[in-house]
Amino acid sequence: MSALELRDVRVHYREAGPGARRLVAVDGVSLSVGEGETVGLVGESGCGKTTIGRAILGLVPLADGEILWGGRRIDALSADAFRPLRRDLQCVFQDPHACLDPRMTLMESVAEPLRNFEPATRRRAPGPASR
Repeated sequence: MSALELRDVRVHYREAGPGARRLVAVDGVSLSVGEGETVGLVGESGCGKTTIGRAILGLVPLADGEILWGGRRIDALSADAFRPLRRDLQCVFQDPHACLDPRMTLMESVAEPLRNFEPATRRRAPGPASR
């Protein structure tokens, strides 16, 4: 069984305003990532890499297709039902200046989600007070 599986994923957007057109951002992406495997999405600017990541995280709705995590379909979960998965599914954005807080060390940035999701980790993870 795959840890993460995308089956014919499609994401479309609507232009704003009168006469709005449908914009196809992702059109039929399928991939399978096994336990312990790493996959990198590579492509030109605007090809849908970030949109695929946002779809996996439930941040944009699918026009069609399925996303499975550990064999469980996750693309139609409510925000409350998706919340426990946030421990396992996170995005690493390609622009460090847009995603890293310059007031925090790299260790603090990496530890922050662990502190948010694992109370026991809060006692062990370094924070601003431990500098």
